[in-house]
Amino acid sequence: MRFSKRIKITTTMYPNQKLKNPKTKRKSGKEEEEMTTTDIEQLKTQIENFDKIHQIEILRIIKDSNVTINENKSGVFINLSLVPQEYIEQIKLYIDYVSLLENQLKVTEEEKTHIKNNCFKKYTTPTTSQSILIVENQK
Repeated sequence: MRFSKRIKITTTMYPNQKLKNPKTKRKSGKEEEEMTTTDIEQLKTQIENFDKIHQIEILRIIKDSNVTINENKSGVFINLSLVPQEYIEQIKLYIDYVSLLENQLKVTEEEKTHIKNNCFKKYTTPTTSQSILIVENQK
């Protein structure tokens, strides 16, 4: 599987319409409720905003679901409303994982910057005229 473009995701539903695929349900507590178009659109937006490397990983998950994947010079197209719920859950887990990693990376970078700015202040070497002044002040 070699995809050269970004993923484009389509949904063929009207706003707030319930999914007809009985396998596409989400668990909330003890009861299962059907995912709406709004839920699918949010997932679509999250996937489209990812970097290409993460989109390819999500594409691998979707490929296992046997949903039709169309590719042309504009990108890869998937009808996300046809993906079974078990694969939607795997995608959500991957999105949570990537978000967690990005947050940890951001915190680490902030700590690194803080340490760099506060612990390793740049000391410039004195120029010749500054050296002469320092020597004269010591006399």
